[in-house]
Amino acid sequence: MSNQVSRCKNCDRVQKRFEAKYCESCGEDQFVILELNDDGTVPLSRKEQATEIWSETESTMFMSTLFENPNLKIEKVIGVVFGTSSKMALGLNKQSTRLEMATNSAMLDAQAKAKLLGATAIVGLTVSLNSSQGANAIGGGSSDGVLVFGTAVVAKNI
Repeated sequence: MSNQVSRCKNCDRVQKRFEAKYCESCGEDQFVILELNDDGTVPLSRKEQATEIWSETESTMFMSTLFENPNLKIEKVIGVVFGTSSKMALGLNKQSTRLEMATNSAMLDAQAKAKLLGATAIVGLTVSLNSSQGANAIGGGSSDGVLVFGTAVVAKNI
């Protein structure tokens, strides 16, 4: 058994076949070669590390489109954080369902990144949506992508 695995640079997924030329999930052709941990497990990706840290702490973080909130005192501005997600049309699922799932996933991604930086809230939140149809989407179907970004801050309720 090999002590290495390959992880896609685009979608961060570990490949089932080490010698694969294209990612089984997204079709990308660039990989990172990783050494397995001493116990034979695959090293966690940055996103997996962030998710693990996030799940060990609070499950929700204050997020707002406003920069100021009368009930919140910003003690420190950390900087811009973003989260991304995309969902492909599978079967008969509706676009509204895909957008909702992608938005929720992107928000969790942004929260996990902010938590890694020591933030307790994200303010000035903006959401950007993108839909692709036909030849523009992977595999000729349709997909919906979401980008969520805002300013990570350390804040306290007042």
